[in-house]
Amino acid sequence: MSLGEVDLNCPSNCQIHNTHFFGTDKQIIRRGQAFSFYARFQNREWDDSVDQAIFTVETGLRPCESNETKCTFPMGRCLDQTCWSASHKVHQPKCINISVFPPSNACIGRYILNMQITSCGHTYQRCLGDFYVLFNPWCAGKNSSDQIVLRKMLVMSKTVEYIYYLAGK
Repeated sequence: MSLGEVDLNCPSNCQIHNTHFFGTDKQIIRRGQAFSFYARFQNREWDDSVDQAIFTVETGLRPCESNETKCTFPMGRCLDQTCWSASHKVHQPKCINISVFPPSNACIGRYILNMQITSCGHTYQRCLGDFYVLFNPWCAGKNSSDQIVLRKMLVMSKTVEYIYYLAGK
């Protein structure tokens, strides 16, 4: 199994995540919402019976699992929306569409995405690139505090606006 081109699908993901106003040349996504990309293989099609993929995401200067700045997770057949997860479906011959789900409580920041493929006893690892995770005001996840933070910011903004109004400014 030989991994060829990887298309992070930045323009489409940025549009879906409502981050396109930052530009579409970088992967900028929102936590609590999956993003997808394409992986093409050079020598054969993906075969679930012999191929396995494990992803690692890392953020910060000293990523570690205990402070949730590093996470390793396998690629399965469906996404788990309570934690970092990945799934895939066949897109074209020798090409799969991979979806990655950052949970609603994922740390905000710049992440590095690595993919490790094990096939027929051989293991291959590749850095797929970086992406940015932003807070998500539309996230309905029970672990997400983004809506509360935005509400507080709105209240503060309205309060300041009202004070300026009372002061005649």
